[in-house]
Amino acid sequence: MNKGGSRTETVLGVCTLVTLVIAAFIGLNRSSGALTPHFHTLLPGADRYEKSGIETYRAFKQTSDLALGYIAVGESDGFGGPLKVAVRVDPNGRVVNAVVVEHSETRSWFNRVMQTPLIESMKGKSYQDPFEIGNDVDAITGATYTTRAVIQSVKESSREIARNELDLPAPDEEPTPIQFGYPEIVLVLLLGDRIE
Repeated sequence: MNKGGSRTETVLGVCTLVTLVIAAFIGLNRSSGALTPHFHTLLPGADRYEKSGIETYRAFKQTSDLALGYIAVGESDGFGGPLKVAVRVDPNGRVVNAVVVEHSETRSWFNRVMQTPLIESMKGKSYQDPFEIGNDVDAITGATYTTRAVIQSVKESSREIARNELDLPAPDEEPTPIQFGYPEIVLVLLLGDRIE
């Protein structure tokens, strides 16, 4: 009886694994299909898009194998949750255009942010630029989370394309300073108690 049970478990395990692989494949194809209308906005001359990385795409004319441009989709957390931005970058690593493709922000608030020159202020920025609010990107009063999410998504997308598609050198980034607050202090105290 153990042999039959073992065999059944193996068959169920294989079926589960195959189902998960098929679901992942369908999910990936469905998500890139939902992005195509946004891609047409960013690169109207392209007829087809090929996935070249996790969230990067090459755009082509139907009759050519020469890439017209590159698009990446970046994600960052806004006030209401994840916010995704599709970004077109030129061969020099400069942002050509960007469009928000998915968000969980309050619609009226999000529309207010999109009516500002936020996206416009990032056009022409190099992947090496700092993308700092109020410094080289326009600030939007009262919309900090949404603004930062859009800016971070554009920054990461432009750098992803520059690094993986254009083979451009990595920008000089200052390391993020270590922040030491109450959670870290509690963790150290708890670990210190364990060591003794």
